[in-house]
Amino acid sequence: MIILKIFIMFFVLLIIPEFIGMLITRFLRDRNIIINFVVGFLANLALFQLIAIPLILCSCSFNLLYYTYLFVILCITIISIIVNIKEFKAIITNTINEIKSNSKLLMLCVIALIGLQIFISIYYTHIDDDDTIYVGTSTTTLGTNSMYIADARTGKNYNTFPKKYALAPFSIYVSVISKCSLIHPAIIAHTVLPSVLIFLSYMVYLLIGNELFDGNKKSAILFLIILSIVNLWGNYSPKTNYSFLLFRIWQGKAILANIVIPAIWLFFLKAEKNEFKLIDCIILTIVNFAGTLTTTLGIGFPSIVLLILAIIFSIINKRKDYIAKTMLCCVPSFIIGIIYFLYNMIVY
Repeated sequence: MIILKIFIMFFVLLIIPEFIGMLITRFLRDRNIIINFVVGFLANLALFQLIAIPLILCSCSFNLLYYTYLFVILCITIISIIVNIKEFKAIITNTINEIKSNSKLLMLCVIALIGLQIFISIYYTHIDDDDTIYVGTSTTTLGTNSMYIADARTGKNYNTFPKKYALAPFSIYVSVISKCSLIHPAIIAHTVLPSVLIFLSYMVYLLIGNELFDGNKKSAILFLIILSIVNLWGNYSPKTNYSFLLFRIWQGKAILANIVIPAIWLFFLKAEKNEFKLIDCIILTIVNFAGTLTTTLGIGFPSIVLLILAIIFSIINKRKDYIAKTMLCCVPSFIIGIIYFLYNMIVY
């Protein structure tokens, strides 16, 4: 039974994102296992948000969301396998060659540092008051087969629509993973997700290092090692992104700070180098929309970061179209923001 649960976790959180990413990155020049996983995981979050919001607003059951989501991601995975079946060998070979070309000592240092941080996050599990609403919501969702009807803190039904939580339903995503694997949401939040999300965060930073140092793999790995050391010594305040990475990465706001915003920088740098081709705009839209799942701050903040970057680089490169294309990437997030605003108007 334990082996089956581990296999399900591996399949849902690693294999499916990899295949979803392969379907998108096939239009990029630099494809490898890492960028496939990063793009695929963020696309997975964005896809869940796209399915979840209409069903939550219509007060549908959790089971309807659960089976709809699983059906969609499985269909996309099958399509990706069919489309990319001839390219599996090339992607794996390229990834292995990149690993072999790097210093083994540096690679071992990176693995050790990331492994240490995952161990810290799991072994020294951080429990705080946020568990009441986040893990509580995940557990309540499974117990009642409803979404944001019952308040996890009191057990009573909400008097008004809880827009703060319902429009950024990462807790419901945890419920889906929990039901799929038959593992309690608290274990998913404090054990499974830290393992995956800390790894994902560093893969984003590795890709950023690769962009900053123009493909110099050694410099990118050194960048990752320095960043890892900074993170290990960054708990000088409970509100830093370093603390959120190591102690609260299972919370949506930590994912926003440590994965979504760095990914915005990463794919904007790629888009700027490629002069904002269609695939770059699609990926930026996916990353931006994935941020709306994490927390209500994620509805607007990634768009603000993206637009600021667009303004800066449009001035540097004297390209007015950067701003227009970036604004189009923010449209899905703007729609969620409008819904949030309308519910504020209804309540007040």
